[in-house]
Amino acid sequence: MFDTNTVKYIEPGACISRPFEIAGGSKNKELTLEKGALVVKSSDDKLVQATDTEIKVHYAMVRRALSLQFAQLMSFDQHNQWETFLFESMRREPPPGYGRPTLSQILQCDRAAWMRLGTAATEVRLRPNGTYPLGEALLAPTLKPASSGSASSWRQSSQPYAQMFQSSKGKGKSKGRKGGRGGGPPVRNELRGKWHKTGSGEPLCFGFNCSTGCPDKSVQPGQRCAKGWRLGAEPKCQKPHSLQQHLGGS
Repeated sequence: MFDTNTVKYIEPGACISRPFEIAGGSKNKELTLEKGALVVKSSDDKLVQATDTEIKVHYAMVRRALSLQFAQLMSFDQHNQWETFLFESMRREPPPGYGRPTLSQILQCDRAAWMRLGTAATEVRLRPNGTYPLGEALLAPTLKPASSGSASSWRQSSQPYAQMFQSSKGKGKSKGRKGGRGGGPPVRNELRGKWHKTGSGEPLCFGFNCSTGCPDKSVQPGQRCAKGWRLGAEPKCQKPHSLQQHLGGS
């Protein structure tokens, strides 16, 4: 990657440990075409370590982070922030009617992010000033809003990768519940059918969107109070005004 100054996806399973390499590990199976027939063969030059549990994925991610740091492509801290973002998505409360992302979907998101970098990143090498353009590009969608709480900057930074978790051809929807909807807490009638969470699964302030208003008057629209983000609950709106103002035409 450094020599060609281009992005190439390195799957976590390819970042094997030294003991695994010495032991020979398990060879990666490849499907090849020989004499007009498909044949499954073991690749002699590729070792792949299992990534079927969270701890195995974590250690593989650490090894990949170290490799990128030594190759002067990305800092260890930048890669660690990306890993944290992925695993936190598995813990975040999902929108009503959806389940939390699985480990397989997390790995799919990792692959999709690197594929996107391959088409968007113009340079990958360490800059003379000591900054890493590749790490900055990878973290751009995960940056949190400034303390001022700008709603527009928050939506721009959070939405792209949040949508990756909600695609997957409808997978992840909850089962065993009537109508396939999540069993969240009861809401007021004026908020039924409205959005209760942001695109990345963070809560909206119910009081801010209700006619009674939120008791905390110190937080401005577009910022976050103790109850959640002060953004409109009208579907696809999420602008820095309450549902009451939206219904009133403002």
